[in-house]
Amino acid sequence: VSLTAVEADSLRAIMSRIERDFCYTFEEGVEKIQERFPHVSVANVKDWETRNFVETKMINGEKRMFRKAISNIDRLFPGIVGGKKNAGDI
Repeated sequence: VSLTAVEADSLRAIMSRIERDFCYTFEEGVEKIQERFPHVSVANVKDWETRNFVETKMINGEKRMFRKAISNIDRLFPGIVGGKKNAGDI
């Protein structure tokens, strides 16, 4: 497939934005989630990923987590802050 210069530039811009948006490795994302919600396990995060509550993408062969995944947890799971809601029940 041959791209025009404009199309190639547009694709580079899109890839750059995706890489910025998915700035955490999966492990870094889990650590950040656990810093904010200490009662959340890796298994919880993997379950949420499977259920599309935590967004990830494979980028250059590495699983990356969406930069807003941590703050989105508050919105997706009201009551999880401070362990008021058991993460396993979500």
